[in-house]
Amino acid sequence: SSKERLKADLEKKMSPADVGAGCDIVMFAIHGGGMAVGDALMFLRNYRSWMKELQVNHNIKVGFLSIEYSLSPEVPYPGALNECVAAYKHLVEHYGVDPRRIVMCGDSAGANLCLTSALKLRDDYPHINLPAGQVLFSPWVMCPKPVKPSPHDYITMEGGRLFMEAYTQGQAKVMTSPYASPISAPTLTGMPRMLIFTGGVETLRPSIEDFVQKATADGVDVQHEVKEGKVHDYALLEEIAGAKAVREATKTVGRFLAQIHKSTDDRYREEKEEGPDKGHRVQNVCNGKGSSLIAYTRLILYTTAYILKTTVGHVFGRTPKGQSLLEGFAIQFKKLVMGFRVLNVAQSRTMMRVSHMPAHAKNGTLTQAGKDKWALKVKGQDWNGFWIPYKD
Repeated sequence: SSKERLKADLEKKMSPADVGAGCDIVMFAIHGGGMAVGDALMFLRNYRSWMKELQVNHNIKVGFLSIEYSLSPEVPYPGALNECVAAYKHLVEHYGVDPRRIVMCGDSAGANLCLTSALKLRDDYPHINLPAGQVLFSPWVMCPKPVKPSPHDYITMEGGRLFMEAYTQGQAKVMTSPYASPISAPTLTGMPRMLIFTGGVETLRPSIEDFVQKATADGVDVQHEVKEGKVHDYALLEEIAGAKAVREATKTVGRFLAQIHKSTDDRYREEKEEGPDKGHRVQNVCNGKGSSLIAYTRLILYTTAYILKTTVGHVFGRTPKGQSLLEGFAIQFKKLVMGFRVLNVAQSRTMMRVSHMPAHAKNGTLTQAGKDKWALKVKGQDWNGFWIPYKD
């Protein structure tokens, strides 16, 4: 029957053996969260928007391989990096996806892993060609010099420091390594073309601009989009930037991917190498600031205080131009959750999952059954992820 044929076709599309099949472009997606929080499907709604944008306006079919890398501090550097490199190699060598059809994408720490994975592949696996491009949202380039926090952003000095120390275990040599701090690379020559989104008032803007300048000087094709008045990861998060800003970013991503799709062919080699080992695992140090009850009580008190502060700032014009009051509330709450002023890493992960529930509800992915309709869990040696196939 037609229903049986449709079911068989769907099951065929969701087979691990068909990762990359039927797609003009495969997005190699790496989520952010300071290497310590987040999950591979947290931006599923955005991925689906990109699919629609590319199909409707550019007649390009896009699928996503989203990497579920191990989080720090349980698995510090180079665990996540090695897993991402192994996944990319598996995508090219096992699934047979041509690198000319692959585009890496990531936000914040995920963008860091996009950059460092590409550097690692360039330096250690020259027989494997790099992806055709990278789409990077507020990349964490881990510039070692001190950064002055923006009063309008939710990324704080304390949060950034704790994220960095959790991933690098506080080792200065690791912090300045190009495979943890891509801005420290002696040269960025040979890196893929890049589309970078930066919030105009985000804390990381100076370091991102330094990175863009360095990449451009090294001959990398960089398109840098700066949205004034917006914060970290604005291009992905409607609740902190508004639907219009996210739609504009989606259009820009669509045009960038369309350009890559039409780009000239290069000759690629097909040698195979084994994936790198996982990073050394350490004891879970996700403990910290008292019991959960005390921490969440403090969170409520801090949230109340920040609501009052944001309201007063909005009334007296002390917020970025164009930022709504609700966006201000969302930014302040995210600052509390991600800034580690109140919660430890484990508690922050819990709050992140809770904050993602409305988006999952809209996606229909609140339950595992709902997720299974859109994403298939796949894995290889030393890596895990989800394949999100193109769907009409």
